[in-house]
Amino acid sequence: MRRSTAVALALACGFCSSALAGEPARAKPSRERAAVAFDDFAREFMARVRSQEERERRQPKVAAGPGSAVFTYRGYGEQFRTELRPTGQAAAPYVGLLHYTEHVYSCRDLEGGSCTVADSVPVTEIFRYKGGRWVY
Repeated sequence: MRRSTAVALALACGFCSSALAGEPARAKPSRERAAVAFDDFAREFMARVRSQEERERRQPKVAAGPGSAVFTYRGYGEQFRTELRPTGQAAAPYVGLLHYTEHVYSCRDLEGGSCTVADSVPVTEIFRYKGGRWVY
């Protein structure tokens, strides 16, 4: 091997190893950090869900009822609960479960007056913690 090639190869190897040494090893994220991040993520997710409720309330679905029309829309309360579970997988070390209740409201008029809860359904959304972020 020529001397210039050997020197270039040695420099390249040295550069790669020093670049890798300067990069911290990807440690498993702490459960506490993942839990705090998931709580923040869940609050933002629920804010988006509640904004969807506002859109549906302004444009409810119309169904024919006996002798009149019935207007319905989906709604979500302020309350929700989060749960964090380890996966044992390095690529996605945790999954987060978001529990909330979806209500179907039935209204007598288009303006949303005289609305009652016609049905309630428990919902569980599951999210992955991947690359230091919560993803859907």
